[in-house]
Amino acid sequence: MGFEHDYQRSLELDTEALDIARELADPSAALFHQHNLACSLRLIGRVQEAKEQMIDLIPRSLEFNEPADLMVLAEDYAAILADSGDYLTAVRLFGAADAMLERLGNLRYPVQEAELAQPIAKTRSSLSPTEWNAAYQAGRETTVEALLAETQLQKGTVA
Repeated sequence: MGFEHDYQRSLELDTEALDIARELADPSAALFHQHNLACSLRLIGRVQEAKEQMIDLIPRSLEFNEPADLMVLAEDYAAILADSGDYLTAVRLFGAADAMLERLGNLRYPVQEAELAQPIAKTRSSLSPTEWNAAYQAGRETTVEALLAETQLQKGTVA
């Protein structure tokens, strides 16, 4: 429809949809639209706001506990962390998400592959190969759920 890569318009639509989902008390729709909102914020360069949206979203997503959704959340949060300079945590999340993708037997959508290419490249160019490989392997050896919960503890948002 002509909105492809119009992240500003996506931001507007997801903000409106999130408000509606909250008014209707639809937690699943609210999670979906807040996740998309965070991604749109990242893609228009409002990384700190994207990070704040994800930090708010993670505890509710963990409670909802949909594995495929948590995997994509981890990838998108990793992209935000890469853009904000937290490369080691980003790579650990990328590793955990890849391991979960394999366990679930899912395929990553091409649009997700494309959106992850730049943040993955950023982490690779910002860390030594040894640091990157160690962080990635550490992520593969844990779970997405554990890493997301850990990032919440580090941010002081979970008691």
